[in-house]
Amino acid sequence: MQKHIEHLLRAGVNVVLILITDLPPEQFVLDTELLRQLSAAFVRENIGFDFAAWAHMFLLCTGSDRWTRLFLVNDSIVGPLNAQHFARVIERIRASPADVVGLTESKSPLPHVQSFFLVFNATALRSPVVQRVFQRMLSLPTKGQVVDVYETRLSRVLTQNGLRCEVLFPPLSDDPHGADDTFLRWDQLIRAGFPYIKTRILAKLGGDREVKDLVPAEFLRPEE
Repeated sequence: MQKHIEHLLRAGVNVVLILITDLPPEQFVLDTELLRQLSAAFVRENIGFDFAAWAHMFLLCTGSDRWTRLFLVNDSIVGPLNAQHFARVIERIRASPADVVGLTESKSPLPHVQSFFLVFNATALRSPVVQRVFQRMLSLPTKGQVVDVYETRLSRVLTQNGLRCEVLFPPLSDDPHGADDTFLRWDQLIRAGFPYIKTRILAKLGGDREVKDLVPAEFLRPEE
């Protein structure tokens, strides 16, 4: 997480950290040096997953009408694995004519921009539909419900209301039942300049030779 924050800061992105935990405040300590680098840090009860946390903070933070872009990034990804690839992604985001930019798309259960890394531009942030999405978001009890109600439907809601959505790494397969490239074709994505790997891939395949060839050792567990 620290390295990711440092890359975002060097790219000129102000970082607000949202920590979601079941622990009481007296049982954890936030690193002083880390806090110094952040624009803000929020500790939130572990309910509603990332969408509810993003909506909560969006409504708490004032001045969104002056923001150039809003990056929403969760901790299901590890990286950046390559500084040049990350810099290129940031360049492409800033050059994109789209109102909402993601990195990858899934075709199941319907085509949608995957939500682990989303960027809303100024037009999107001022759009009534985006305001409504955040204002009406609920803290749903299961991850499956969050994916079904919010992630898979967000792209369609935005496009139906006139906003343009784009993914920087289009699907590598037309099979709607096997279209999660971040899981099924993670190696092809990395070779194509995708600067991350999913944490679940590291958990499952972290000791494999191909992972070690594509992922810097600093992101692998010591025993691997």
